[in-house]
Amino acid sequence: MALPRTLMRLIDPAEVYFEQRTPRAARRRSAHYPEAAVLRPEGEVGGRPASEAELGVKRRRGAQRFEDHRAALADAKQRWAAELRTAADELVRERATRMPLGTRTVDARIITFWRGDRVLEVTAGGSGGGHSSLSRLRRDLPITADALIDYLARAAINA
Repeated sequence: MALPRTLMRLIDPAEVYFEQRTPRAARRRSAHYPEAAVLRPEGEVGGRPASEAELGVKRRRGAQRFEDHRAALADAKQRWAAELRTAADELVRERATRMPLGTRTVDARIITFWRGDRVLEVTAGGSGGGHSSLSRLRRDLPITADALIDYLARAAINA
């Protein structure tokens, strides 16, 4: 049973903020595992469990995508080190920042709720489209520029 929104605002205002800004489809938790099934050709209904060979291929592709993302993140941190540090420092001080990176722009702000809950909202836009993310920041840890650099760099490569 879901708690009424008014009560949720008192108990966990950050969660209400997440719900308001997250599309309904993204909030649904899926119980299936897409890597474990193989769908039939378009137009046919159903699927079948993936074979061990097919699972191996899917796992290798996933591992390669992970490594590619990690390399892109390391490259972004190196290429835009000065911009990321300046933006992270400003975000700690002012609770908001705008970071232009060539044709991309990353906007970030920290929202603090009355109970001390904090949410980092990052929006990145560029010629290839845009991306936004919400992250809950632990209230028992101080906000440091070093911790925020990762969030900003991820937004920069996803824009």
